[in-house]
Order: sequence, then structure tokens, then C-alpha cells
Amino acid sequence: SYMCLQANRRVKTHRPGMSVRLHPDRPDDCVGAVCDLIAEGTGFPAVHNDRLGSEMLLAAGLSPEDARDWSNCGCVVPHFRKIGEWTSAVNVNLASALEFALNQGRSRLSPEISTFAEKPAAEFQSFEEVKEAFFKQLAYLIKHSVVGSITAQRIHAEMVPRPYLSLLVEGCLEKGRDLSRGGAKYNLGPVLTGIGVADSANSLAAIKKLVFEEKKYTLAQICQALEKNWEGFEEMRKEALAAPKYGNDDDYVDRLAVEISDFYHHETVSYTDLNGVKFNSAFLGISNDSPAGSVVGATPCGRKSGTPLTEGVSPHAGTDLTSPTAAMRSAAKINHDVHTGGTLLNIKLSPSLLKDRPNRRKLASLIRAY
Repeated sequence: SYMCLQANRRVKTHRPGMSVRLHPDRPDDCVGAVCDLIAEGTGFPAVHNDRLGSEMLLAAGLSPEDARDWSNCGCVVPHFRKIGEWTSAVNVNLASALEFALNQGRSRLSPEISTFAEKPAAEFQSFEEVKEAFFKQLAYLIKHSVVGSITAQRIHAEMVPRPYLSLLVEGCLEKGRDLSRGGAKYNLGPVLTGIGVADSANSLAAIKKLVFEEKKYTLAQICQALEKNWEGFEEMRKEALAAPKYGNDDDYVDRLAVEISDFYHHETVSYTDLNGVKFNSAFLGISNDSPAGSVVGATPCGRKSGTPLTEGVSPHAGTDLTSPTAAMRSAAKINHDVHTGGTLLNIKLSPSLLKDRPNRRKLASLIRAY
């Protein structure tokens, strides 16, 4: 492990990606070596909670022995050599679901794109109605993600078998069955990756505070500002930006993030795939925050049209103004153990903070605390 960390620190190559599993018994000098590499600014290693990775795989049905023998796959997916899994089969845009809910089931940027009809925003009488409309639209997006995934699974099984990969995954040879047809010892359902948890929670919090509690604006006025991309509504946007934001250890908005992520999980696992196993939920990165944001108009949290959303369970960039610890406390409230497709929290620190060893020891303490 030490040699791998040192080699990565010297070579600074983009690939292969490096991850480390940390648990309470990891010696201090090992965590110190991890922080020395982090200080290089390459983005490696990705730091994983060893206990949580096992819990994710236990939730997916692995035996305790196999669940403890996990490794990282891709960016943050807990994996094992006996697993067949389609990681990140679909990216589900949570901010789009809110946009559809507030815009009568239509996209603001491409009006020809629509889901099912929703009543005008001005007719919502309570915050609970707004939230219910959002969840209905999100459930609709999840349903069609499942339809698309199962269709693709059928095509994979018929036209794109994976003989080489099947040799590397235990269970396929023993069963005489290709990976695409469920040959692995453990078959996990396709992973639906949620994008924009923080944006959705922040937007709902702004609506709750400004419209239904303080009654400073009507929901129709908020939607008018969104339609204009906040142009001419600078004062309203200023108040929207000042509304509670996920990533500051504020339960007012963090509770919404937990509720959204729980709903997303329960809705996702209610479906089974071509092999009869449950779909899996995840909140991870793979740079999907930028393309997802490019197709979403302005949002009630103050975000401008077409700008990036947030990645994984990270706070929206620039809105976690309290401390790294507060951002971690917000993220830790989410029930990570059920999202067997993995969850991602990105924390960005100024390079100057990590120049000397005492500060890197503080980073080690921060990681251990999280």
C-alpha cells in the first residue's frame, strides 16, 4: 500500500485511478501517506469508508465474508470479483424533475420535451403540494430509466455478449452463462445515478422559506424569474441565494436532501431488471453535473440556466460557506448504506492549506472524523 501511494505521488499519472479503504485501525502513518498524496492535487487517492462499503454490499445481498472483501470500481462503486453489475446505467436528473413540476410538465429550455401534465405553479396551495409534484415527476423519470435499461439489457444479451469479462467474474464459468445473461455469482441490478440532490434540496428550501413561510413572493413570481433566467429579478435572486443551503450543517435544508435521497432509493429498488434483481441507486460523479446542468433552466435556489448542477452528495459549488466539517456533517446525514451503487462527496481545499505536515495531520483528523 505504501509503495503504491509513493509511486502515484512520484509519477502523477491520470490512470489508473487509485482508491484507499480507511477504517479505524488504519495506522496514523498510513493515513498520513494518504494525505501526502492528496496534497499533490492530483485528485488521488479517492478515500472510502471501509465499513460503509461492506454495508452497501451486504444490502445488495452479498455474504458477510464477500462483502468485506470489496474493492472500488470506477469512481465510488463498491465492487467484488463475483459481482455482475451495470454501474451508472442511467443518469437521472433530479433538477429536471423539479423543473417539470413547476412548469406544467415541460422543460424550460426545450418546451417540446415534456413528461405528464402538471397544474400551473400558481395553483399550488402549500409546500407539501410542491414537494409531492416534484416526487411524482421524479418517479416518472425513474420509471422510464428502468424501461430504457431493461430494453438495453435485452439487446446486450442478444447482441453484445461479454465472453472475456465473463472469464474474470466468478460464477459465469461455473454456470456456463455469460455475464450479460446473469452468470455472475451475485447479480446486482443496473445502477440509476441521481444528479442534483443539493440543487433540488436547495430549491425546495428556497420555495418553502420565501413563498410559504415568509410570504415574500408568490410561486408564480418565482417561476416568472426562472423563465427570465433571473434577469430583472436581481433582488429576488439575492434572497434565493441567501436561503438555507445544503452543505452548512443546517437541518432546515439537510432534512430535504435526506428525504429526496430516501425517496429516490425506495422508488428505484421497487423495480426489477431482466434478471429479476432489484435496480440500485447511487449518487456519484463521472462529470455528469455539467451536461445535466446544461439542459436545466434556472432553479429556485438562485442557480442560473444551463450552469452545472452538483456532483454526487456534494454541496453545490460555492454554497458551502461554513466549513469543510459542516459540509461533511450535511453529507453524513444521508443514508449512504442503502445506495449500493455508491455515493460521492467531493471536498476542495486550497493547496496552500496542505503545504506543511501539521496541516496535513489536520486533514487526516478530518478524514477520520468523517
